[in-house]
Amino acid sequence: MSLQVADSKTAPSVPAKRTTAQAGGFISRMTLATKLVLAMILLVAAAVSAVGWLSYRSLEQALLPRVLDRIDTHSRLVAADLQAYVRGARADVATFGERAAANGSVTAHFNGGVDPVDHLSEAAWRERLIRRIVADVGAKPAYARFSFIGVEDGGREILRVDRSGPNGTVRRVPDAELRREGDRSYFQDTIKLGRDEIYVSPIELNQENGVIETPEVPTLRVAAPVFAPDGKPFGIAVVNLDMRGAFDRIRGSVRPGELIYVVGEDGEYLVHPDRAREFGGQHGRPTRWQDDFPYLASPREMAQGAAQIVHDTDGRPGGAAIAPAILAGQRWAGIIQVAPNAVFMEPAAAIQHTSLAVGLLAVLLAAGLAVIVARTLTGRSIN
Repeated sequence: MSLQVADSKTAPSVPAKRTTAQAGGFISRMTLATKLVLAMILLVAAAVSAVGWLSYRSLEQALLPRVLDRIDTHSRLVAADLQAYVRGARADVATFGERAAANGSVTAHFNGGVDPVDHLSEAAWRERLIRRIVADVGAKPAYARFSFIGVEDGGREILRVDRSGPNGTVRRVPDAELRREGDRSYFQDTIKLGRDEIYVSPIELNQENGVIETPEVPTLRVAAPVFAPDGKPFGIAVVNLDMRGAFDRIRGSVRPGELIYVVGEDGEYLVHPDRAREFGGQHGRPTRWQDDFPYLASPREMAQGAAQIVHDTDGRPGGAAIAPAILAGQRWAGIIQVAPNAVFMEPAAAIQHTSLAVGLLAVLLAAGLAVIVARTLTGRSIN
């Protein structure tokens, strides 16, 4: 029994020895000319492969810092542009109560419907105020709506100017269409504020009567309280900013193949290459961008911005950057930009492919040259 086991263990080594011996015999039977041709081909092929690989890696190491600097700068410029898009709304609502027409309208309301100083009726002041707001909204394409809402009658709108006229034109909303907004969160949060305080909402899809508006309109609300002469809250002024224009510019600002996102502090994607992932919470699909970009989600990166090297699933290095945008001086949003390795290394890959083609030609030329040299040295043809 032990002999059989020993035979079974040693039997597989025989073919291996024979294979090695056969290979050695084959090489030994080659002529000098054949060996010289093979050596030349292998040498040229190895040299070309090494040069191509080293060139690609050298370009990668040289390009990556520049890519990081570029996407860091670009994401900060996009963040600054987004801040500028909404900047005017804060000043408009903060100074609304100080406007002569707004102040006169409020004063007249508490004095029998007539302003005791200018002797104008509340209705006359209101008409002046509406004309001014119509001009303001018409001059600012980002403004979708400007409302003055009182605390009386369940938070009923005193006036509203929006872009629901023909072909999106600015219009004064008739009194019959004015609504009660007292139960809306933005009204309740704003009416509690003191003087010089501003409410800024998260960016969310606008809703009409509790239903998301179609087509979807990402909206930022900026509001401020308006006070009566006795210092008590009289109402609020609120601007609805249509963010579609800003978001469309952001989507079109990156190079082909690169990715850009706008994210909110609550984890929502506001802009995403896959539009189905935007505003997931309102669509019943909550998301957290922090789970996708944990290396950008620390308080330091979110507050100051950062750019760093990240590796894809294949281990290739790429770039990712985040830049903060403080909307209306209060609400945080982040611009994330990603430059995949395959995108910024595309020119290097093209050079590498060209090098391989040239290398193949060099191998063929080397083989031909080796044949000529071998025949010259040996004085006979290759077997």
